[in-house]
Amino acid sequence: MHKKPLLLFATPRSGSTIFYYILSEYLNRTNSVIGLSELFSPIAEYLTHSKKHYTDLTLQNYFTFDPDIETSIGKQFCEMSNYLQEALETFEKIRLVRMNPEKYFFKLMNHQIYSANQLEWLKSAYDWVFIERRNLFDQYLSHLISLETGVYYSSDGIRIPEKSLACPVALRSISQMVLLEYYKSKNTLTPKRILYYEDFVLNPDPGRILKLLDLPIGQYNPQLGPLPRKQNNQNKLTLFADPDAVLNSYKDSALQEISPIQTF
Repeated sequence: MHKKPLLLFATPRSGSTIFYYILSEYLNRTNSVIGLSELFSPIAEYLTHSKKHYTDLTLQNYFTFDPDIETSIGKQFCEMSNYLQEALETFEKIRLVRMNPEKYFFKLMNHQIYSANQLEWLKSAYDWVFIERRNLFDQYLSHLISLETGVYYSSDGIRIPEKSLACPVALRSISQMVLLEYYKSKNTLTPKRILYYEDFVLNPDPGRILKLLDLPIGQYNPQLGPLPRKQNNQNKLTLFADPDAVLNSYKDSALQEISPIQTF
């Protein structure tokens, strides 16, 4: 049993969608918990598109929930935009979550941590469940595909022609940075619970996942409808114009030390 509500912590294309779907359905049916998906995503998106660093002092202090701080964001940074509007609306959701964390469930990507106050509150208020891929190179390829296409999930799966992705050095660097930051966070946070995508992708049994997380099934019937489908069924390397460059970019990075590439 958990004394604190659960939070999913993951990286892009780690397989977190299927775990989020199963757990949000369970929590909603058993405890009327509301799923908020990636709660902090709009703020991270705003920071990215406004070209601000994640250490911006105004946003570091947003947990004070001072209306003047929210107003100052619009005055200081840029004209009101969709990104800014969504970020400001997210502050209101966060207020509700802070008042009743047990009523909400969401997942957090490592690149959505941008405030020391934010991180300390999340550490104190939640039991963190980490989502990982054993095959980190496969995740790297999936992430590169999403970075270049802009598509992270499609109900029909991500389908693109072979040799159609240029995958410039800048995208490879971004992906490596995002994945490496997760493992740095992992060393700091020392997770007690880790779910691996490969352990469930072929048999995503909700009951098995709930049991591993010590969640009581009771009268709950863990038979769900269609689960989120796998996004890339192709040989991912064939999608890149220069697959050798992509392969070597992984081998030459610190990711290779974390998860050595499998033989092709």
